[in-house]
Amino acid sequence: MDDMANIQKVARQALKTFKTANGLPVKENLDVLKSMMGAITAQDVNLSPPNKDRRSSYPGAAPVTHVNIIECPYFSMAVFIVSRGRKLPLHDHPGMHGFCKVLYGSIQVDMYRRMDSEQHEKTNGTLSHSNELHLGEFIYEGKHTFDSDQGVCMVSPTHGNLHTIRAVNGPAAFLDILGPPYSSEKGRDCLYYKECRSQDEQSDVRYLQEVPCPQDFFCDSQTYRGPVVKFEELMQRNEEE
Repeated sequence: MDDMANIQKVARQALKTFKTANGLPVKENLDVLKSMMGAITAQDVNLSPPNKDRRSSYPGAAPVTHVNIIECPYFSMAVFIVSRGRKLPLHDHPGMHGFCKVLYGSIQVDMYRRMDSEQHEKTNGTLSHSNELHLGEFIYEGKHTFDSDQGVCMVSPTHGNLHTIRAVNGPAAFLDILGPPYSSEKGRDCLYYKECRSQDEQSDVRYLQEVPCPQDFFCDSQTYRGPVVKFEELMQRNEEE
């Protein structure tokens, strides 16, 4: 394992975490993955912070750039680069765990969870939205700020599963791991929401409504230039372990 680059080691741990007999990750592996992600830097994925004005928005520019590293049946890993003052709108991760490590800049994450999140606590990520309410009650879990020196943002089927991610004080980039990955065939579509109202000023209860993807949100893509991460090699190394 010593001959592996840091990002390859993280990918290997992600495979170990999410490739399980019943599809359910165990806490010990989740904790190890979170710890390893916390040590990842922009240099580990060969990403340089932009010049001061490079990621400023201009008419027609994509607010977010997606840099795919690997996507396999068990997890996905990518870098997202968010332009100054832009955001990933309120969206969900049905039955999924997610890890977000800032590589440069700073992000602000508004988190929500479902009122009935307990029923999703022991899920293998195979869900259906057919019974979801278009307008429902959710718990607002607060506003959280992360930068490259300030921990890993972690969400689960029962915590922070719906969130917005906004770049603050300039452009930002973060490494993102989702396990299992989005899959339309398995009911893991990415759905978008808007906050309609709160129950009252003192309450954390929020009413969210499912909406189409906002027209002002879209991604362009950028080629990944860091150490290559291949699913076949990860599988082989796990089998050798």
